[in-house]
Amino acid sequence: MKKFTALLIVFIIAFNLTAGAMSSGFYGPGESTVEAENGYFFDYNNAILVDNHRTIVEFNYDDFYAGSVLYLPIMVYVGQSNTASLVTENMWRTDNVGVSSKVLRGREFVEEIEVVDGRRERINGLPSTRFVKIPLIGHYESFGMDEILMEFVLSVHGVGELASRINFTGFIRNRSVYVNRVSAFPVGHPTAVQVSPTFNGEVTFDFGENIRYTNRVSARDRYIFSLSREPNPDIAKMNTERNTYIEFYNFRGELDTFRTWGDLEIAVPRDKLSRGRNQPEELYVYRITGESLESMGPDEVSFNPGTNRLTISTNTLENYVVSNVALFRDFENEDNIDILRTGYARTPEDEYAEEEFEDILDEEFDDGFVPPPPGGPVGDLFLSSAAAAQSALDALDGDEDGDKDESESGGAPDSESEFFGNRFDSTPISAANEGSAINPSTSDGSRVPFAVLLMLVSCAVMILSRLRTCSHRLNSLETRSRGYRQ
Repeated sequence: MKKFTALLIVFIIAFNLTAGAMSSGFYGPGESTVEAENGYFFDYNNAILVDNHRTIVEFNYDDFYAGSVLYLPIMVYVGQSNTASLVTENMWRTDNVGVSSKVLRGREFVEEIEVVDGRRERINGLPSTRFVKIPLIGHYESFGMDEILMEFVLSVHGVGELASRINFTGFIRNRSVYVNRVSAFPVGHPTAVQVSPTFNGEVTFDFGENIRYTNRVSARDRYIFSLSREPNPDIAKMNTERNTYIEFYNFRGELDTFRTWGDLEIAVPRDKLSRGRNQPEELYVYRITGESLESMGPDEVSFNPGTNRLTISTNTLENYVVSNVALFRDFENEDNIDILRTGYARTPEDEYAEEEFEDILDEEFDDGFVPPPPGGPVGDLFLSSAAAAQSALDALDGDEDGDKDESESGGAPDSESEFFGNRFDSTPISAANEGSAINPSTSDGSRVPFAVLLMLVSCAVMILSRLRTCSHRLNSLETRSRGYRQ
C-alpha cells in the first residue's frame, strides 16, 4: 500500500508539471479566417520578445521580465492560398481586420494591448507585418512571479471568427540579485535583491548612468529597486527659460527602505549648470511629495565640484528633481482635471435666473435669510414670523372663529410675492420695501429690519389678546357649569 501511495504521488506531481509546461505559451485552435478572400491568422509559433532593447526569438514563457514586450505576428494567406505572406497596411484596411483581446488573469501586469505595424516600431529583427503588441508593466513589486492568461480573436469586416482564437499563458517576474559579499551589484532594470543569511556589510547598488546608492545591508534583507527617468510633464513645463537643465530620478515602489542612512550619488554635468555667459552656476534639488516640491538643503544634499557628483543622504529612495533654476513649490496635475459632466444643455434663461438669484443673495438678504431658488420652492417653504403667529392663532380659535378680522391681524391680507411664489409676509412686500417685487436687487433693504420688528411686536400683542380672550371664555364656561350643578 505504501509503494502504491508513493507511486501515485509521483504520478500526480509529474502530471501537474507536464500540464503546467504544456499550458505555458500559446495554444489554439488558431485557424485562419474564412469570411473574406484573404485568410488571416495568428502566427504564434514565431512570436518575438523584446527585452532590454534585445529582440529574442527563442525564449522561456515562464520568465517574462517586467518591462518586456511580447509581439504576436499576424500573417495572411492571400486568396486563401497555402503560402503565408506579410500583412500590408493596405490589406489590413481593405479587409477591415480587427483583433479582440481579453486579459483573463493578471490584468494589473499588462499595459495597453494594441495592433502595430512592425516597420514603424523601428526594432531590429521585427518583420514588416502586423503585430499584436503586448507590453508588460515596467514596475513589478514582487519577489515571486504571477501568471498572465490572455485570449485573442480575429475579425474580418466586423465579423468575429472564433476558429482564429488563441490563448496565451505566461509568467511575469523581476530580475534578481543575490548579495553575499562586499561589492557593487547592477540594478539598472527593476531588480529584486535578496541578502544572504550569513552576510552583513556595506554594498553599492549601481543603477547605471553614474547613479549609485551605497548602504549597509543585513542578513536576509530584501529590496526591490526600480528607477524611472521619465520626466514629469507638470513639473517640466514650469520653466521654459533658455538653457534650462532639469532631470528626474523616480525611484518607484515601497520596498527600498534601509535600516541606516546611505548615500545616493548622481553625476551632474557641470557645463549645464550655467544658463549663459557670465551667469553663475546654480544647482537646485527637490523631493517630489504628492503635488508639491520640497526643497532639499545642505543637511540632506551636498555637491563635490571636484568629481561633479551630487550626494543625497537618505535611507529611502524617493522621487527627485535636479535643476539649475528654481521651481515653484506647487504644481498642478493635469491628469486629475475632471472633464466628466452630467446634466442637460443650459439656456440663456437659466443663466439669467441664476444671476438674478445671486444678486439677491448678495444684496437683499444680509440678515441670514436664504430664499428658495428661482422657479419656485422645492418642497415646503417655511412661513415667516407673522404667518407662523397667524397659524398659532387659528389653532387657538378653532372652527368657531373662522372669520378673521383684518384689524386684529395687524395688517393687510396675505399677499403673493412675484418672486417667491408664496407668502413672504403678512404685509405686502411693496409696503415694507418699495419696488422689491418688481426688481428686488435695486430695493432699499434698510427698512426691512424695522418692519419685521413691528410685525413681531404686533404678533405678540395679538397672541396675548387671544390668550386673554380664551381665558375669559374658559372662566365663563366654568361659571356656567357651576350654575347648572347647583
